[in-house]
Amino acid sequence: MTDSTEGSAILHVTTPELGEHHYYSKFLSKLWVTKGCRFEANRRLAAKNQASLLTISILSIYVIAGSLVTLISPVGTLSQSTINGINLLLVVTSIFILVLSNIEAAKNHGLRAHVMLKCAQQLSELYNEIEYLIETKRMSIESFHAQLKLYDKIISDFSDNHDDIDYLYFQVSHWKHFKISGLRGYALTFRRRVERFRNIWGYYLAMLLPPPVLFLVLVGKAPSWLA
Repeated sequence: MTDSTEGSAILHVTTPELGEHHYYSKFLSKLWVTKGCRFEANRRLAAKNQASLLTISILSIYVIAGSLVTLISPVGTLSQSTINGINLLLVVTSIFILVLSNIEAAKNHGLRAHVMLKCAQQLSELYNEIEYLIETKRMSIESFHAQLKLYDKIISDFSDNHDDIDYLYFQVSHWKHFKISGLRGYALTFRRRVERFRNIWGYYLAMLLPPPVLFLVLVGKAPSWLA
């Protein structure tokens, strides 16, 4: 994936010789955006990890609740075909839970969120150091090259890059920096929030909705003993 922080607007840093320090300021801007995107990635992946755990837990509750329905329902309340359909649905859901658990374990959203956080924290420390050197006029070509190497090392150590949605969401969180304003800003913010929600929950909502819908279709209506 390409680094979506490239080409970002230049963060203006107060220096007497802005022309001489143009590249310092440009790099500082890129660093600010990159660390911001990594923080956004941390929050998104942490939310995705919670969504994953919640989805597996709710699916497990579906299986337990469905099993109780077939066990405690009075004789004659549910037809044999309905009970068979519910049992089939429970077996399929149980298999689905097992497969989903393995897939989600392989994705390891929790670990990725932690890695993004550590990367963002190190980039934040580097940003503060460079900003200090620029503000105190202590930045030199040699020290700038050293900071570039340190930046490259941090990025290399944490090679897992943030997704495009993290950069896009970061943009609408900082309107002034990216020169977004007015109705366009509100429209973009709404769009990015929807995209971020879909990135986190869309996959899991598609798994949570079918079981109860299919159960209601099988039952037809709630038995009187559940009322």
